[in-house]
Parts: sequence; C-alpha cells; structure tokens
Amino acid sequence: MTQTLLFGAFLAALLYVLIPGPAFLALLGIGAGQGRKAGAMFMGGHLAGDLLWSALALVAIVGAKTIGSTVFDVLGLFCGFYLAWIGWNASAPSRVEKTSP
Repeated sequence: MTQTLLFGAFLAALLYVLIPGPAFLALLGIGAGQGRKAGAMFMGGHLAGDLLWSALALVAIVGAKTIGSTVFDVLGLFCGFYLAWIGWNASAPSRVEKTSP
C-alpha cells in the first residue's frame, strides 16, 4: 500500500469520525441517559463496526481486482433488483385484510 493511499484512507476516516452525525447524537443520548460507561461501550462497538466495514470494503476492492469485475457486476445487479423490490413493496398499498365490525 502506498503512502499516498494510506494517508488518503486515514484522512477520510478522520473526517468520517470527526464530523458529527447520527452516531454522535446517539452517543449524546446514551451518555446522558445511561452514563459514561455505556457511552464508552457504544463508541467501542461503533469503532469495531467501522473497522469491520472498512476491512470488508478493502477485501472487496482487492477481490474485484483479483477475481475480475464480472462477479461484482452481477452482485450489484442482484442488490439493485432487491432494493427495487423492497421499494416497490414499501410503496404498494397495504395488503392486510380489513375486517368490518
């Protein structure tokens, strides 16, 4: 891994962590409601999740270069169709039967 790539990844991770977002609001809520220990546990879990997500993204990038892009193109199409199906079902009228009193 080149120094430029490593520095870019570090800078992106730094900005991602420092810019307030939903996790920061959750930390404020948990810390205020349950105390510092619960807030620290939340942040530890959040960090572990971010590290896992980043590692999996890196594996996918390396895998795409090694395996070839066809597998990931098919996976992307499958995911796109799945998201479209979820959206269609969410926007469709409710299919629950209405009972009359």
